Amino acid sequence: AATLERACKVHPIAALQSEYSLWTRDVETQGNLAAARRLGVSLVPYSPLGRGFLSGVWSKPGEIPEGDRRRDMPRFQGGNFEQNIRMVDALKGIAKRRGVTPAQLALAWVLAQGEHIVPIPGTKRVKYLDENLAAMDVVLSKEDVAAIDDVFPEWHGVVSPPEVVFAGGPVSTDAVIALARWRPAEVEGFVQILDDLGTIDLADDPLAIGASLQSLRVFAGYAGWSPG
Repeated sequence: AATLERACKVHPIAALQSEYSLWTRDVETQGNLAAARRLGVSLVPYSPLGRGFLSGVWSKPGEIPEGDRRRDMPRFQGGNFEQNIRMVDALKGIAKRRGVTPAQLALAWVLAQGEHIVPIPGTKRVKYLDENLAAMDVVLSKEDVAAIDDVFPEWHGVVSPPEVVFAGGPVSTDAVIALARWRPAEVEGFVQILDDLGTIDLADDPLAIGASLQSLRVFAGYAGWSPG
């Protein structure tokens, strides 16, 4: 948000492109959604359908075609897939009650976050293009939005590409213990990654605490972990 504000002081900014969907809500937690609205900047969300997942086309990982890069994304794998598909199933239920498709409901939710939002869902087929365009006619009530937010709470979405997961520096193994209450099965693998990268002692480096916890938060979001 601060970067966007500084940029607007240097030159008029027409639009900010960022990933934004029901399960990727960084722009909310980082303040960019509110900042764009306040500064008169359009927000252009890419992957507003969660890279296709929110359309409800898959029910198990094996249905994703061979060679599809999504097979390499943690949110489309194993236990993470199972957890996420439960949320998509709940989304399908809400969509059915409204008489729309899950994709239309997911896009309508994005559009409901502000008049300055212009999502850009991708598709290769005309029928899906028509389906996506029809989402503009879906008007959600406050009750609809609340029901959807109950399924996809704000903390669920912090998704970043793997190359920036450790942008703040590798975190200590001790810090990973905090993740145990979220997804214990995955923590062991994460600790192995830390062992491979090397760790830092948070107690000896106060400045590293914030950066390390940020890396931990981003990694958790990218993997699709959530409290509970």
